[in-house]
Amino acid sequence: MSARLRQLAREPLAHFVAAGAALFALDRAVHGRPVDALPAPAVCASSAAPTAPGPVVVDAGLRASVARAFEATEGRPPDARELERAVSSWVEDEVLFREGVRLGLERDDPAVRRRVAVKLLAVYRAGLALPAPTEPELRAHHEAHRDRWDKPALVDFTQVFVSGKGADAEARARELLARLSSGAEPSSLGDTYSGGRRYRLRPVAELREAFGADFADGLEQAPLGRWHERRSPAGLHLVRIEKRTPGERPSFEEVRGDVAADLGVERSERAIRARVQDLIRRAEVRERP
Repeated sequence: MSARLRQLAREPLAHFVAAGAALFALDRAVHGRPVDALPAPAVCASSAAPTAPGPVVVDAGLRASVARAFEATEGRPPDARELERAVSSWVEDEVLFREGVRLGLERDDPAVRRRVAVKLLAVYRAGLALPAPTEPELRAHHEAHRDRWDKPALVDFTQVFVSGKGADAEARARELLARLSSGAEPSSLGDTYSGGRRYRLRPVAELREAFGADFADGLEQAPLGRWHERRSPAGLHLVRIEKRTPGERPSFEEVRGDVAADLGVERSERAIRARVQDLIRRAEVRERP
């Protein structure tokens, strides 16, 4: 990050202007494209109040940014007239944005306030420079959260579905179970089920969410190749387990990269949360009856 960007990153006003720039822009178009595709309005690096943010500067850098945004949207560079039109649109949006901030319009809309807050968090996150975790830290994180990298046991099965739960459904299920156990072809039997008839490589936990506990409990111990009955809120399921794939617990070395990424996210979120809490302390939040 350049010294200039580091300076801007330290300016609270700069954060607000950068985060909120697109929020107060008009829905202008450059060949049918929204102004959000253009660069965000310029940030004044001074600490002046929003009522005096300094001049709107249109220089070579701004024109280049507008041209890049146009090309990213249109798939080609702008010609001279298109570039001037896009720059003019940017200037109008910048002026409108500054006036909106001067009038305090951002304070009247909860959705705008939330979007600015979210964008500020993104600014903080992008500016984080955390040290790389040590080997002991990585191993400790892996040990504390091993289940995140465990590979669950999987099952393959075929089902024949019987809708309903009453006596008629029970009788139909018994009849179908007898036919299936005698070798009947399942493809032509039973009722239509939205989830299908054949399931392959499905985690039992996923099946518990889809079918309920009555269906999933004991599924990993059910005999292979034999039809049996299971229940769900939707009805009765005649199920034949065809294959089981045992779960695995990868070693630390096998998932080291994933552990590092996971720990990085966790540490980043802790750092962001600490920064937010610091902002809250400095804001001197006061509660009144």
